[in-house]
Amino acid sequence: MNDTIKSIHSRYSCRTFARESIPSDEILDVILRAALASPSASNHQTWQFVVCKNRKILDRAQEIGYNYVSGLDDKSKFDRLQKAGGKVFYDAPIVIFVTSPVGEEKSESLNTGIALQTIALAATSMGVDSLICGGFTRMCFSDEASSIEMSKILNFKDGYICKAAVLLGYSTQVGLPHELNFDKITMINM
Repeated sequence: MNDTIKSIHSRYSCRTFARESIPSDEILDVILRAALASPSASNHQTWQFVVCKNRKILDRAQEIGYNYVSGLDDKSKFDRLQKAGGKVFYDAPIVIFVTSPVGEEKSESLNTGIALQTIALAATSMGVDSLICGGFTRMCFSDEASSIEMSKILNFKDGYICKAAVLLGYSTQVGLPHELNFDKITMINM
């Protein structure tokens, strides 16, 4: 099995990051170069990657996301967050926010998904654990005031919004990839 396939099959969603164990700048550079190599619809490459290693900023985003979730009428998301130790970003030392232009929803969801997966696989290939984080990340931008505050703090380009993020770092425990479910494949032969 080649290294790419090994990375695909060994990647898992890490939810137990060691807060103070940070991947080197050299490793992060390799991961970011892979992100930039991601394919995009018509090769427009409209995404922007905002890399945050600033604990104060991540803690502020965490606070906004936590407050939003705790105020929801449906407590299922809050219960899920509590199971995660009440931490939106699971103590990850690096969060890469993937942003795209407002109003370009058609292809941007696809482009964002491709970029997120590329980052996660590149991280795995470099021995870095990751978690693609959509829902909890978007909760940090849940209302207009929070979105304006976080977009300004994170220096998003004008007219860009956060679609999702990839959390990076090293796990405090061994994680396992999900089991393959071959019922998800339909084969149509000639």
